[in-house]
Amino acid sequence: MGRAETVIVAGLLCCCAGPPRVKATQGPDPWKTAEGTLESPLTIEPGQVATGDTTGSGAKLGSRCGAGAGGPEVVYCFDLDQQSRVRIELDTQAHDGALHVRAAPGHPDQEVGCSEDAPDRTRSLVSVRLDAGRYLLVVDGSSAAEQGPYSLSFEVAPASGSKGPGDSCGQALGPVTGDTVMTSTFASTDTMTLSCSSSPGGPDTFHSFTLHEDSVVEARVVEADFSSPILGLLAGCTDAGAPCGASRVSATLPAGTHILAVDGFGADQWGDVTIKVVTWSLAHLEARCDAASLLVDGKPSAGDLGGEGDFEASCGAGAPGPEAVHVIGLAERSRVRLTLNSTGFDGVLHLRSRCPEPGAEVGCNDDQGLAGASILDLVLEAGTYWVFVDGRDETASGSYSIEVIVEPKPGA
Repeated sequence: MGRAETVIVAGLLCCCAGPPRVKATQGPDPWKTAEGTLESPLTIEPGQVATGDTTGSGAKLGSRCGAGAGGPEVVYCFDLDQQSRVRIELDTQAHDGALHVRAAPGHPDQEVGCSEDAPDRTRSLVSVRLDAGRYLLVVDGSSAAEQGPYSLSFEVAPASGSKGPGDSCGQALGPVTGDTVMTSTFASTDTMTLSCSSSPGGPDTFHSFTLHEDSVVEARVVEADFSSPILGLLAGCTDAGAPCGASRVSATLPAGTHILAVDGFGADQWGDVTIKVVTWSLAHLEARCDAASLLVDGKPSAGDLGGEGDFEASCGAGAPGPEAVHVIGLAERSRVRLTLNSTGFDGVLHLRSRCPEPGAEVGCNDDQGLAGASILDLVLEAGTYWVFVDGRDETASGSYSIEVIVEPKPGA
C-alpha cells in the first residue's frame, strides 16, 4: 500500500497514502489497483510536477465538462488548511484530456472546477479560489479512447496573495528584453488599480523597460489564464492614470524608463500571462505618415505592396505585412466607403485618426465580399485620417487598387 505522507506547505495540509505513481515499463502496473483511485488517491504537493499514465485505469468519476470525462482516470488528493488560490495545469501530450476538481469524498455535485482544451486539445487548466478542506484532483480523458501519458503541475498561494518580485511598481522586474514578456499574477497582491479598471482588487505585476528614443509602444496579450488582463504603460509608480486597456494598450512615449503593468478585473482574475511588446521609432513612423499619398473622392488609386511592415492592425491576424499609407481629409462629418482590391496577396484595410498610434484605429477589415476585397463603410467626423493598405502575411507582395467615396452627412 505504501507509506502515508503528511505535507504542510504554503497553506496546504495533505495526508494521502502512497508514493508517486510510476508507469511500469513492462507487465502490469503495480499501483494500478491500489493507488491513484477514488478509494486510494495519490498525494501531490505544491510546486510539484507529477507525471503518470492513465492507460488502462478505471473510470468512476465523470465531470460536467470534457464531454462528461468518461475516460480512464488517475486521482490525487490535497487538503487546504485555509482559503487559497489553486492553479492546476494538465498536459496530456497527445490525447484529449480533462481535468476536474471536487470536494471530498467526491460526490458529483461537489465539483468545484473542471477544464478541457484550455488553451488547446492537449492542455487543461483549473485556476480557482478554494476554501479550507479536502479535495480530489482527477486527471481524466474526454472518452474511453482518450488515455495516455501526462504531466501535472500544482500550485497553491494564499487567497490574498503573497509579496514577491515584481509584485509592486517599486520592485518592478526587468528590464524587458526582446518582444515577449512572460509573467504571472497567481501569487501577487493588489498594489495598484489602473484607470481603466472598474473592479479594484486584481493582483498585479510590474516590468520595467527602457526606450532609447521617442517611440510608439504597443503591448498586447498573446495568451492568458484569465479573461482580458489589463495592461498599462506607466511613466512612473504614481502614474495610475496612465494609458491602459483590456488585453491591449498602446501609447507614444518619450525616451527613458517606463513600466508595463499587468492587472486583472477583480480579485479572482489572476494567473500566467504572455505579452508581446512592440516598439517603433516615432521619427520613422512620422516620416512615413508625412509621405502618405492623398486619396481623392471617387478616383481609384493603384499601387504595389512589398518590403517591411511598420503598422499593425486589430484584424487580419494583426496585419504584419508591408503596407502602403494613404491619407484622406474630411471638411465635414461624412459617410466614407473605402474599397480595396488586392492581387497576389491577402489584403487588409485599416484606418487611423492619428497615424503613428495603434490605439487610434477607427476601422479594420479583412476579406469582405469577393475574394481579395476589403471594405470599410464608416461615418466619420471632420478631420484627417490615414488609410493603410496592408498584408495579412509578413511576406505579402503584389498590386492593389483602392477607392474612396465620400458622402457628406451633417448632423449628429
